[in-house]
Amino acid sequence: MNLTLPCVDDRGNSLILSTDEISCIVLHKKKILVFTCNGIVTSRLFGSIDTFEEWFERYGLGFERLDSGNLVNMKKIIGKDSENRIAFFDKMLQTTISVRNLSKVAHIKEIKQTPRR
Repeated sequence: MNLTLPCVDDRGNSLILSTDEISCIVLHKKKILVFTCNGIVTSRLFGSIDTFEEWFERYGLGFERLDSGNLVNMKKIIGKDSENRIAFFDKMLQTTISVRNLSKVAHIKEIKQTPRR
């Protein structure tokens, strides 16, 4: 099963994303930001992270809430840093994990976070 989301890129162009393309969805300053391997887009759908979580759960799409402000495609995580509570998608994209949700990523391999300069 796959859903599509209407979004807008940074140039204002409309596009439709498949849930397979999404790494994570983050609430930032009252906007729903959708992160993919190709960049960040803004969702055109109204609602909250809770709304997305409910839709994705209903269709069994493999998205989990790892922190209060994010919804993560668990198939896209390549590693985690349990000490710093971070999930990694690629070299540039990462998101936070709350203490209570660390168990959701227990099966994912451990990667030490590289300090950013």
